[in-house]
Amino acid sequence: MKRVWTTIILLILVGLAIGLAGWMLLPQPNTAHTSPSNNANAATLDLIAPTDPNRIAVEAFVVPMQSAPLSFVTTGRIAEILVTEGETVQRGQVIARLEDAEARAAFAQAEAALRVAQADYELLIAGPRQEQIDALQAALDAAQARLDQVLERADPLQLAAARTSLAAAQASLEELQEGPPNEAIIQAAAELANAEAELRLAQARYDEVAWDPAVGTRPEARDLEIATNTYTAAKAQYDLLTQPPSEAELTAAQAQVLNAQVALAALQVDENSPEVREAAAQVREAEAQLELLMAGPRAQELEAAQANVDAARAGVAKAAAALSNLELRAPFDGVIAQIDAMPGQTVGTTQTVLWLADTSSWLIKTQDLSEYDVVHLREGMPVTIEIEALPGSTFEGTIEHIRLQGKDDKNTTMYTVLIRPNEFDERLRWNMSALVTFDLEQ
Repeated sequence: MKRVWTTIILLILVGLAIGLAGWMLLPQPNTAHTSPSNNANAATLDLIAPTDPNRIAVEAFVVPMQSAPLSFVTTGRIAEILVTEGETVQRGQVIARLEDAEARAAFAQAEAALRVAQADYELLIAGPRQEQIDALQAALDAAQARLDQVLERADPLQLAAARTSLAAAQASLEELQEGPPNEAIIQAAAELANAEAELRLAQARYDEVAWDPAVGTRPEARDLEIATNTYTAAKAQYDLLTQPPSEAELTAAQAQVLNAQVALAALQVDENSPEVREAAAQVREAEAQLELLMAGPRAQELEAAQANVDAARAGVAKAAAALSNLELRAPFDGVIAQIDAMPGQTVGTTQTVLWLADTSSWLIKTQDLSEYDVVHLREGMPVTIEIEALPGSTFEGTIEHIRLQGKDDKNTTMYTVLIRPNEFDERLRWNMSALVTFDLEQ
């Protein structure tokens, strides 16, 4: 250790001695003819190269045609990064995702709420179920039976007989009005068609032997007679079933119903008694409930149900947007220039996850133009470009854009200018140093 320090001290002493000797050998200035200030100005002028007032040369650097630092719009933990540096991506492609278990659960919950709201609305639209109608109809029948019971003033046998007569008269009238059952008519029509077919067959067989003088004794004649009688009977039965009732028959049946109703009414008690009024009120209540059910939902109920559906649908859209915000998508076609995060890392909305650049073309960017220089420039003006990393290479270009707003830099306003090279060079890289020259004469 002592030997090292000794060596260092000797080297320093030798350097000092050489420097002092060199200074003594230099010619001394003439203090009688030159002042210190003049010497300083002369030295400064010697160092500044002559400048061309028609040319402006400033430092610049290479930038892609379009670039963006990408970050998530929400805070979360990165689940996966789906790209690598240098990979080409398309606009809209998912390039990274945050953990989304909670967001997916919220989305599923919103979808379930929407299904419930839609089901409630569809129930209102569908109207009452048959089971509900049957239940209220049964309640109405029970209330009516209660009213009928309190209205009775004859003995049960008389009332039963009167009701039986009324029911029989009503049944006869309904049977007369409705006509025979469809099944009976269908059966009669089928029997008539069969009889007609048998008749045609028997007639054809008879016609084949009609030349025989003794045809009346042949079995074909007997078969034809039987088929004719069968057809006549079937036709009469069908006509009987399909013939509408006469006016006299309907009038007689209606009179029987009216007489039965009068006879039953004569056996009932005073309708103004408290017991009768109470039973009648129960009947009206049951009727009102049934009518309310059959009337269906009100317009306000439908509007409220539709509003619930709309709100649930908006909830689904909100949950879907929250889920989509957990994905980072490429805003334009480009190349992944740099990745600044990794899976498992928690990132905020201001933290850059990766850089995307469109390197299909390059621009040259300078931020070193003062307000006194930028007034001489215009968009479209030709520019000469030299890339420091490519010595000897000169590129021609034009001013693409001059930013309107300048930025203060040490009490000097500086402006940014973008320059587009006239040709593409695949050797260019982002942030390469460049020198751009503006020829004001052009």
